[in-house]
Amino acid sequence: MGVDASIVNVALPMLREPLGFSTAGLARVLNADTLTFGGLPLLGGRLGDVLGRRRVYLGGILVFTVSSLLAGLATADRRLIAARAGQGAGAAVTAAVYSVVFLLTQYHQEVRGLSPLRAGLAPLPMALAQLALVRLVPRLVPRSGPATLLVGGVAQVTAGVGRLSALTPDSAYAASVLGPPLLIGAGGGLAFPVLSLTVLAGVAPERAGVASGLLQTTQWLGGALGLAVFVTVLGLAADDAPGATALTEGITAAFLAASIAAGTALVLATAAPVRRTP
Repeated sequence: MGVDASIVNVALPMLREPLGFSTAGLARVLNADTLTFGGLPLLGGRLGDVLGRRRVYLGGILVFTVSSLLAGLATADRRLIAARAGQGAGAAVTAAVYSVVFLLTQYHQEVRGLSPLRAGLAPLPMALAQLALVRLVPRLVPRSGPATLLVGGVAQVTAGVGRLSALTPDSAYAASVLGPPLLIGAGGGLAFPVLSLTVLAGVAPERAGVASGLLQTTQWLGGALGLAVFVTVLGLAADDAPGATALTEGITAAFLAASIAAGTALVLATAAPVRRTP
């Protein structure tokens, strides 16, 4: 699912003209599968509990594969969005899309003029940082406790997204474009596993599928709603200025809105009681 999201993000700028998409329309291509993926994990988890996880998993892979083929063959915007919805339905039994990746892809290709290949490689440091921290979480939880890791992770995400709200068309890559995604990736690598551990701690095995599905539903529907809001902010902020300057202003306004959302999550994470997992 993560690879699929990266492929779609990189391809979005090239789909604008051939299929007649607006910026908001491009966001709908992402949200079509995000909404179905976010809405169906609860059902997928329960089906796994009842019918068997292997059987449901294979069925999801089949639906996802067929929908991916239809998406690749789509020649009109509505067909592509419908196929993406099918991908989301199939992926509801497997795994993540970030507004940050969507916005940075627009910035890299439309503002900085990067090729699709280079734009596709741009999120790699963020992904590697997240992977590295995810692997450390099992060792860190017994030492620091889940609450400390959750708050620290969300704080890093907030700082990274906030720094991206200061992008300009000429921002230096290392300080302004590379550093913040590294912070976001590291923060996500700390926060997401701890959140999952906390939610699933103490859940009976026969309820694990439902609990996991509910967690995924909350995360993905929240992501879809956030992306819709941030793209709306982008469109409103970019309305009056020309060219790359307009798009940069829209992107930074969207990142500012995202940083406010992340800051709100930080306040909630700080205030909420998080019990230590066994």
